[in-house]
Amino acid sequence: MHQVDAVRCGGVQSGARFGSAGHARPQRGGDPVRVDGRGQQPVPQLSNIAVAAAATRACLHDLNVSLADTGTYAGLDQVAGVVGGSESAEYLAQQWDPAMLPEPLDPADLAEAAWTLYAKRDRFETTIGL
Repeated sequence: MHQVDAVRCGGVQSGARFGSAGHARPQRGGDPVRVDGRGQQPVPQLSNIAVAAAATRACLHDLNVSLADTGTYAGLDQVAGVVGGSESAEYLAQQWDPAMLPEPLDPADLAEAAWTLYAKRDRFETTIGL
């Protein structure tokens, strides 16, 4: 099992050290910056969230490019589904017929995908669940 130490800062999870003004101070050695995003399939009821998620993705992509030569990695994990065992999964199962719902995502698969993205650093983002 792998672990990435991180802190949450304004919706962005970061292992980077933050200065007094909230600006990231990259440290050589690979501190990660991660944001857990939403899936890429449109859901009209969530359009306001989708706009915010798109803006967050664009900012994070810019951060990825800006930090490329510093040794700090910024990446995005897009989670396209409901995480098994979560409160959201329980709620959905109580409100709708479970036979009509997609299979929940395995948290271990999410952890492995996030670790692989961080360890390889060969792309900006990965989508889990599609």
